[in-house]
Amino acid sequence: MTQDYSDQWKRERLLRGEPLHFPANTLEVERTLSPEWIVEAVERSVPVDVDNALVSGVLNLRGRHISRPFDMVNSQLRGIDVSYASFTGSVRLTKSVCKGDANMYAARFEQDLWLDETRFSEETDLSYASVEVGLVADGAIFNKTLRARGIRVGRFISLEGAFFEAEAFFSSLAVDGSLFCKSATFGGQASFANVRVEAQAAFNKVRFREKAIFDGMSVGGPLYCQIAQFEGEASFKGVTVGGGASFKRASFRDKATFDGMTVAGVLFCVRACFEGRATFLGVSVGGQANFDKVIFKKNAAFDFMRITVTLNCLSTTFEGNARFLTVRVGSGAYFENAVFKKKAYFDSMKVTGTLFFERAIFEGEARFVGVRVGLKATFRHATFRSETSLEVMDVVSDLLCDYATYEHDASFLGVQVGGATTFRGATFRKSADFDGMEVRGGLVCDRATFEGKAKFRGVKVNGEARFVGARFKDSWLLNRAHLATFRVENELAEWPSRDPSRQFQRKASRVDLRELTYDQIFVYWHPFLDLQDPFDHQPYVQLERIMRNMGQDDEADSVFYRRRLRAGNRIWHRLKKRFRSRESLGDLVRGTGDLFLRVVAGYGVRPLRTLVWITLIPIITWLFFYSSPGSVHPKSAQSLPCAELGSVTWADAFWVTLQAYLPFELPVPLGLEPSDCFVRIPGTERVLLVRASDLAGWTRIIGWILVPVAVAQFTGLIRYVGTREK
Repeated sequence: MTQDYSDQWKRERLLRGEPLHFPANTLEVERTLSPEWIVEAVERSVPVDVDNALVSGVLNLRGRHISRPFDMVNSQLRGIDVSYASFTGSVRLTKSVCKGDANMYAARFEQDLWLDETRFSEETDLSYASVEVGLVADGAIFNKTLRARGIRVGRFISLEGAFFEAEAFFSSLAVDGSLFCKSATFGGQASFANVRVEAQAAFNKVRFREKAIFDGMSVGGPLYCQIAQFEGEASFKGVTVGGGASFKRASFRDKATFDGMTVAGVLFCVRACFEGRATFLGVSVGGQANFDKVIFKKNAAFDFMRITVTLNCLSTTFEGNARFLTVRVGSGAYFENAVFKKKAYFDSMKVTGTLFFERAIFEGEARFVGVRVGLKATFRHATFRSETSLEVMDVVSDLLCDYATYEHDASFLGVQVGGATTFRGATFRKSADFDGMEVRGGLVCDRATFEGKAKFRGVKVNGEARFVGARFKDSWLLNRAHLATFRVENELAEWPSRDPSRQFQRKASRVDLRELTYDQIFVYWHPFLDLQDPFDHQPYVQLERIMRNMGQDDEADSVFYRRRLRAGNRIWHRLKKRFRSRESLGDLVRGTGDLFLRVVAGYGVRPLRTLVWITLIPIITWLFFYSSPGSVHPKSAQSLPCAELGSVTWADAFWVTLQAYLPFELPVPLGLEPSDCFVRIPGTERVLLVRASDLAGWTRIIGWILVPVAVAQFTGLIRYVGTREK
């Protein structure tokens, strides 16, 4: 039997509130409805239940009260206006097509509003509408602008799979429950500015082709933007999240701004990609901020960020400049395996726990000026390919830089470390500046390599400062440093490579030890101090004092001798340069005196040398007197010729020599004295043109010089003879 689809039948069925469902094979003319019939049904307060209908004109329910359920499924409308209308029952406008404007401005829906899988071909206005239960637009398509400002929803909004071809404005939207926007697509600008969501807001797998604005958004629970794609600029300024915020594997192809964002829980950005500039200025995170394996292709700024727990950037890549100025982290900050391809600034950063940069790579300038770390700071195996500055850094516990590589200048000026500081196996290709560094524990630089200048001026180490096996290819400046224990010997190597001189490249290396002080030292000091340039007495005096305190008097004497030897050599070296100058005469006098004290007295610390000289001269004179007949004779035989004088015994020759040598008179047996006869060379018949009396005279002069020197030597006075070089 053929169904009658006359206009009268359709109108009467609508006015009775009966369902009006048209089969799929119904002709268009048969399923066409007049919008006035629907208005009449609403006026009679009967439910509207239409399926697969064609509404011939604009459905105008503006300002009306619809007390019964209103369902239009799989239908076509030329337009709809329900602005200021109120719906007591649920409203279903699903799987339909609205070819004209859809005006729902300030409409009130006391139950659900269903717009799922509906296409809106023209502009849609939901501004300031109120939905008491839920607003569902899953799979809906908006070909033109959607205005949904100020919407109030009681329980939830679901926009899953929705497509917004033009602009979509949800500014000031308020949801007492959750907002679901999974897999939606926004072809134009999308604005969620000042949106308030009491529960969670989910934008997982959402695609934003143009600018996305979330400024001032407030979410009572978590915010999810996982695997979301932001092809235009994304702005999350001032967003407040009561739970966690997840941007896991999200993609930002343009500028991304999170300035002033507040997250009560975890900020999770693992494997996200930021192709444009990313800013997190002033972001506050109640839990941890996780940026593991994130790629920042342009500049990234995290200035003034506040993180209650940890900041994680493990294996993160920063292809542009990275700034973490004045960041505050409640626990630890971890950058293990992170890569910084341009400048990286961490100035004034404060980390309550551990700062961890193990195996990180810095290809641009790296600055950590004024960073404060509550526990330890680790840069083990890190690589710095440009300038590096850790100036005025304050580490409460340990600073660990073992096996790090610094390919450009590195500055540690004024660093304060409460525990130990280690640079074990580190490599400094250029200048390394540690001036003013203070380490309350130990400083370990074992096997470190310093290819440029190593500046440790004014460094203070309360524990042991170790440079065992360290290599210096340029200057090592230690002036004004204070080290409790100073260990330089190469104890890790086999003899003779323990000689610290092997740690230095002689042609380029020098050591500045002026005003260096320490309480204990373990060093092969001779080659080490020889590298000192410019020469100064203080390092030798300091080492001598420490060795005497340690009971190593012989070594202390050697240090004293080496100091005087270098000072004397400097006089002769200076004399060669200015031989014709006015100061040359003074240098000649000082150099001659220094040479005498060196050769004869060994500067007062070589008594054997003095003993040799004071015994050698009288022995030579005695040999001449004993082997030359007639050189010694009794005073009564002064008139006898030399040929008639005979030889004397060795004892008589000894006493005569002793009387001539000593600077005081001795009672000589038999009254013997040197004669005026020429003396012979011992063991030969050759005669010298030197009389015995002249030889005795010269012996007396030498005795007047050597004997007082010997007395001063063995009483210790000779050590204080000479002037100090300035």
